[in-house]
Amino acid sequence: MTNEERICALQSCGYTRRQATFLCTVALHSGYFLRRQYHRFLGQKPGASAERLIQRGVAKGHIRIHASANRTLIYHLGAHSVYEALADDHNPNQRWRQPFSVKTKLMGLDFVLAHPHYRYLATEDEKLDFFCCTLGLKRDCLFTREYRSPHPDGQMRIRYFADRFPIFVTSAAIDSQPMVSLCYVDGARAKPSGFVTYLEHHHDLFSRLSSFEVVYIAIDQQMFPKAERIFARCFRAPSCIREDPLPPRLREHFQIREQFERHGSRCLDQERLDCFRDELEEYRGPEFEALYQQWKGMRNSGLGADAAPEPIRPLFRVWRVADEYQLFGDLTRATAV
Repeated sequence: MTNEERICALQSCGYTRRQATFLCTVALHSGYFLRRQYHRFLGQKPGASAERLIQRGVAKGHIRIHASANRTLIYHLGAHSVYEALADDHNPNQRWRQPFSVKTKLMGLDFVLAHPHYRYLATEDEKLDFFCCTLGLKRDCLFTREYRSPHPDGQMRIRYFADRFPIFVTSAAIDSQPMVSLCYVDGARAKPSGFVTYLEHHHDLFSRLSSFEVVYIAIDQQMFPKAERIFARCFRAPSCIREDPLPPRLREHFQIREQFERHGSRCLDQERLDCFRDELEEYRGPEFEALYQQWKGMRNSGLGADAAPEPIRPLFRVWRVADEYQLFGDLTRATAV
């Protein structure tokens, strides 16, 4: 489902286009919003626009209102029917969360609203399509969690990128690949919370990317140097070398196939030619063809090269949330439930 189709689906529920566009962004990236965030989205000073949106959402049963520590109201877009209309009915944003998680969700929404031009991978399907289809990675390198389904059958369900922090892709490419940026939203103060665990969870994915960026989002600027040191320690390690995903025998077959396509059978003796023909049958099918085309297009990036694997090229960036989020009182980090 495209973003335009999602917006149209919410318009059919009785919202204006601007309201539908904002609620679509909220549903996909946060599930919660504040009045000031709608004003930020509109580029307007505080006024009646937010009140009209909230009244309409509450009347339809789509929005629930929650009080906070300083009486600022938090609006939760929690109606299952909204997420069904967006073809994202398993989205966990429709459930109310613990205060610290709500805080990080609102901070993530601040980032998305401040960078509307980015191409976000908002749903699980969009992320899997990009990493597995566009980049050709296997699902087993993606971090997963198991959840019990809220449906009556109670079956366990695997979720990819369960934290649902913003992930976006830019056209600025290195090694002819799109640049992917993964955000980590830290609602703590003074000391980074959970950042080491986050990098460990996504280590397998990072090790298979020729380049990537991690955007560290926080309120407290004092945490930025600490987070950067954590990031630097992780990616100075020898284990952070990009692996060659091709088995040696398959890589050799691709090399011979490329020679055959360029020079014909004269580049092979009869024994090697017979072996090559047998391998063509063995490595037949769309999966191997896709790997071959990818190998040809990425020889310089190390996927199919004979040289030793190259170090990955990670980038680190910080972004400060302007709001101090006093509505959550002195809550500084997640608490045990």
